[in-house]
Amino acid sequence: NPPQANINPFDTGELSLPVCGDAQLLTFSSGSFTCANDYKTQTEKNITQGADQYTQTPSFDDQGNLVEDYRFLCLSTQYFRGLRDTASGLYAVCELNLLTEIDKNAVECPFGHVADGFDEGTALTSRQIVCKKALDYAFNSLIGKEEKLLSKLSIKDTCKTGYVLIKGDETTTDWHCGVNNISIEQEKEYFCSQNPTYKICENNFDFVSYFNIPTQFLAIGSTGDSDGGSTGKGAVYIFEKKLNGALTQSLKISNNGGGEGKLNVDLDGNDYFGTSVSYSTDVLVVGAKEDDDGKSGAGAAYIFHKDSNKEWSQTLKISNNGGGTGKLNVDLDKYDFFGASVSYSNKTLAVGTYGDDDGDNHQGAVYIFEQKPNKEWSQTLKISENGGGIEKLDVNLDFLDFFGNSVSYSNSTLAVGAYGDDDGGDHKGAVYIFEKDSNGDWSQTLKISDNGGGTGKLDVNLDTFDYFGISVSYSDNKLLVGAPSDDDGGTGRGAVYLFERDSNGVWSQTLKISDNAGGPGKVSVSLDDYDLFGSSASHLGNTISVGSYRNDGGEEKGAVYLFEKDLSGVWSQTFKISNNEGGDGLANVDLNSFAKFGSSVSLSDI
Repeated sequence: NPPQANINPFDTGELSLPVCGDAQLLTFSSGSFTCANDYKTQTEKNITQGADQYTQTPSFDDQGNLVEDYRFLCLSTQYFRGLRDTASGLYAVCELNLLTEIDKNAVECPFGHVADGFDEGTALTSRQIVCKKALDYAFNSLIGKEEKLLSKLSIKDTCKTGYVLIKGDETTTDWHCGVNNISIEQEKEYFCSQNPTYKICENNFDFVSYFNIPTQFLAIGSTGDSDGGSTGKGAVYIFEKKLNGALTQSLKISNNGGGEGKLNVDLDGNDYFGTSVSYSTDVLVVGAKEDDDGKSGAGAAYIFHKDSNKEWSQTLKISNNGGGTGKLNVDLDKYDFFGASVSYSNKTLAVGTYGDDDGDNHQGAVYIFEQKPNKEWSQTLKISENGGGIEKLDVNLDFLDFFGNSVSYSNSTLAVGAYGDDDGGDHKGAVYIFEKDSNGDWSQTLKISDNGGGTGKLDVNLDTFDYFGISVSYSDNKLLVGAPSDDDGGTGRGAVYLFERDSNGVWSQTLKISDNAGGPGKVSVSLDDYDLFGSSASHLGNTISVGSYRNDGGEEKGAVYLFEKDLSGVWSQTFKISNNEGGDGLANVDLNSFAKFGSSVSLSDI
């Protein structure tokens, strides 16, 4: 049985919860908890089919009481839906906001309120949009009353500034737009008088600050940054996306001397720190492909950690450095370009070195490192045309394939780009998929290229010198691939492709983002010739970030685009980060000429 828990804000007595099936939701209705399985919306169907994406685990003390209000596990763009009891414990289920940013902006809501839409399964365009107290979502979502009843309301008007959706009588559905005479402080005071034990009722709890906390992070490399006085030292920026939707810069790592919002790292000219980035929870890995430790252009990878005080520090440098405190040595050759790509997940680090000469010149390679329980790192595998053997995996490559120019590792799956691959024509490019089995053994399972298809192959239509695979990002059976020289709309404007693997293990292309005319399976973005959109790419959940390091101003200052998918499955551009003038959908960052901002990108959850 699940733990006993004080979870009803209107009745603080301990309740015995029924045990629900895996596809059922524990809901509170008519004074008792029941198991429901009548999923009325596509959102609820998505929740049951992908629980990991929509659920978060509440914390209980030894007596089975909730340590923290489980409803606050849901973000501002998610609303508490109910509880699910599974074999692994009790989960709070968060339902995503059904509205797009365009929908939300259609209504101007007063401070402390959010735009929302209610429907009966109708199309998104016909959904009625109203203003709703943000506190109502935090305080009363689906507890003691069924918010889904709102879908049956016949509200004809949207709420203008100074008005809020209110209910005239608790026994009826007489909801309407009325004057907002209750402040956030008054609303909180009333709620806490009824429910004094909730975390939000603590004296030092700041509700406004709560909605200003970060929910997603974006790391962006800028290889041409000149902090420190020399060109090409490089830098990495970290941006935070807040609960309220704002996107702000929080840190810059470079040879900047440190200070507020800065972290200093010792670099040389033309190290190209920021060639690659990988951000996962509180770990950031940065490649510097032309670091000269040991040999010219041998390359390096830096590891940074964020502590409990949210302070960042460098903890390791992997290079041809001979080892020592804070160092890990790897045997490299001149111009191997180790660190050209990096990908970190769950104490495993993949590093690409596209200049490796195993087999032939610049065929490329990928190294796998693992962190042991004692926190020590060690190399466990090298993938290249090396003939195989202990801690080696052989892959068939050709001259100048540049295998390892991009890597992405997640959940025992490794994607590797080889933008110089000649399947179907010169430098069309390719992506390899490798899988690690339960015994820890690696094997190649797929090659995506202009190869005509067949066993272990997936065909994609490419042109010569598209450089497909120059960036890759794998997560949750989805693979994002950049082709920066794609000519949709003009010369060298670039593109990214999204591939998805179904429940049968079959891969297929589902999306292409480029300067195209739109249409099925396409999203159009406005680009200029030689922007090289897709030179970097990162995918996480329903968010895609894409780098375009030659974009803006003709001086290679660079830019990064963010795209998001709504619950109807439609992708759209939501942000562009560059040296712009700011404004709707724009985030400004101060850049020097040839900064190549967007050389690398990496998304991470909080």
